[in-house]
Amino acid sequence: MAKAPEDEDRNLIGEWQVSKRDLLRVEIRQFKGTTFVDLRRWYRDALGVLCPGKGVSVPPDIVRRLWKALRKAELKLGRGQ
Repeated sequence: MAKAPEDEDRNLIGEWQVSKRDLLRVEIRQFKGTTFVDLRRWYRDALGVLCPGKGVSVPPDIVRRLWKALRKAELKLGRGQ
C-alpha cells in the first residue's frame, strides 16, 4: 500500500483508535489544487509505519449534507443529545 504523498498538504482535525493497529482520521487536505475533507482509516505496516487505507475524500459542498446524515444516524442509534 502506498504511503501518503509528501507533497499533499494535510491538516489533521481529529483521530480515533478503532482497533489495535488502526486509526480513523479526519483531515483537511489539498490535492491537485482542490480542498477536501478526508475521512480515512490508517494502519501500521509490519515496520510500524502509519499508512493510509480505505477512505473517502469529501468535497466542501458535500460536508454539510454528510454532517446532517451522520447526525441522523447518531439519533437513530439512540446516541444523540
